[in-house]
Amino acid sequence: MEEYKRLFDVYLRMAVRLYDPQRPYDNLEVCCRQCIRLREQLLGMCQLLEATGDMTMEEAEKESKRIISEFSTIRLFHAYIGEGECYVYTEFAPVRDTE
Repeated sequence: MEEYKRLFDVYLRMAVRLYDPQRPYDNLEVCCRQCIRLREQLLGMCQLLEATGDMTMEEAEKESKRIISEFSTIRLFHAYIGEGECYVYTEFAPVRDTE
């Protein structure tokens, strides 16, 4: 379990370190794909820990939700992969009526 926790922290640092907020579009797709790959690996580890009895089903479910939340490409990079393409996620404020 300690090894898993250490890997979680290392993987999250790896995902964040790839992204350069000063030049966000330079490697955005690479950042998103790497983050997704790391997230899938951690989810697999979580399932393995549950299967071996090192984690209960409830703990595994809670940890899976945490992984999905922490490794969200929208949260980390304001982008996501959809239909094989990388898209930037933006929130638009409602248009004010000036009349």
